[in-house]
Amino acid sequence: MNVTLKNRDIDRGLILLGPFVKRGLPVKLSFAIAKTTRRLKEVIDIIIDERKKLVKKHQLTDVEG
Repeated sequence: MNVTLKNRDIDRGLILLGPFVKRGLPVKLSFAIAKTTRRLKEVIDIIIDERKKLVKKHQLTDVEG
């Protein structure tokens, strides 16, 4: 099943998964949450890197640089 998410939805989802990771959950569910979290963190890292590149490219600079 394919689901399309926006970048902000992925970021919010990672924040919401935090409390579930800290709970004592069954092994199967805990493993599934860990796998999902790992995949989403990879996507978020790419988004953050690209956002930094865009900011650096389009930022305004003063006389000193």
